[in-house]
Amino acid sequence: MATYSFEVRNTGNVTITDATVEEVEFSGAGDLSQVTCPTSAESLLPGDSVVCTATYTVVAEDLASGELSNTATATGGLPGGGTVTSDPSTASVDTNPPAPVPAPGDDQGTDTPAAAAKGDLPDTGSHAGAIVALGAALMAAAGLTMLVATRRREEV
Repeated sequence: MATYSFEVRNTGNVTITDATVEEVEFSGAGDLSQVTCPTSAESLLPGDSVVCTATYTVVAEDLASGELSNTATATGGLPGGGTVTSDPSTASVDTNPPAPVPAPGDDQGTDTPAAAAKGDLPDTGSHAGAIVALGAALMAAAGLTMLVATRRREEV
């Protein structure tokens, strides 16, 4: 399962209310859950941010396509009415499965990682704590900008 994290940050100079994340386009063949934001998204002071999340179970068709991509925007209310919406921002993840690990005694070479030889999944890197930018989309409106970015965290 993959967890998509959308960081919504108020980079402007007025408070944003009721921040939400809207999916614009998702290339997965399965169903992405609804994006949920914490209650702290109800009022974002300048400089504040929240992390909204959605989950997705990767399906075989995603592996065959070679890439999983997600485009989203963030929207929030302005003081006195009106809204501000970020530009769309996209993150893509390579979905090519790892090469099969040769069986012990197979003469395909001995350069396989020890963890893979034990039957563990290969390490594909950690995305925890690092933002995989959904493009770092910014939009200015009356001196107010909002940023939406995503991170992907794999859970076992």
